[in-house]
Amino acid sequence: LISAFGNKLAAFATALSATPDTQLIDVGGGVSVPAGDIKRTLQNFQKIVIVDNNGMPEGYGGRNYGDKLYITIGTLNGYLAYDQNGINFLMLHEIAHNTISTMQGAQQLYDAHLKNGGTAATYNNGSMYFRQAEARANYVATKIATATSTPIPPISPGVGDLSVFPPYGTLPF
Repeated sequence: LISAFGNKLAAFATALSATPDTQLIDVGGGVSVPAGDIKRTLQNFQKIVIVDNNGMPEGYGGRNYGDKLYITIGTLNGYLAYDQNGINFLMLHEIAHNTISTMQGAQQLYDAHLKNGGTAATYNNGSMYFRQAEARANYVATKIATATSTPIPPISPGVGDLSVFPPYGTLPF
């Protein structure tokens, strides 16, 4: 499983490297990101760790710290079901979390959750705001995929739950 992921991750990085660094990618919210910044984001993942499902909050398939990425075995198996296209999407989703527009949007949604009586503990537990933040990262991932000609699985539009692909659907800014 882990070696299959490593091979597919290497294939993804090779495909992404063919995109010119200066190509601008519209990632939503009026923000365009140079492809070189997206490549650097992937390179910043100094450590990718496959972990079991224990210890992750409800609805989380891993944790993204910008330089370290933790992916649960269950999440990895789910994306590997789509072969290379699934791994492509998983990595684009994690990269999308580190774009400026996605980080700002996630912060706004988290602030709205707190303003409306939520807490840090309830945000992670599948709240509407959490699902929207994930759906926005998925949307940005689809934009990066299109701009870089990276194949991904068929996408479910709109905000959903864990039963759609990608998990939580897609939501434009």
